[in-house]
Amino acid sequence: MRSETSELLINIENAGAFVIPLSAVRDVHSGKLILEVEALEPDLREALRHTHDAEDPQYAASCVDDVLADLELPSHGPLTG
Repeated sequence: MRSETSELLINIENAGAFVIPLSAVRDVHSGKLILEVEALEPDLREALRHTHDAEDPQYAASCVDDVLADLELPSHGPLTG
């Protein structure tokens, strides 16, 4: 946060750094900014539309339980302290 100017400097994935005026922040919830879209510059709005463009649409994460079941972990016996 740039306290002297009441702005936030944020990084948008696949687009770079942008300055957001604090007046555009509607709320903060679970570590995420909720923004007033109308208060954002057009180039920032466009960047937000493309944050996931570099992701592979065919990728699907495996079920964690399936991955863990396939792992061969060495048995060390009971832990002692």
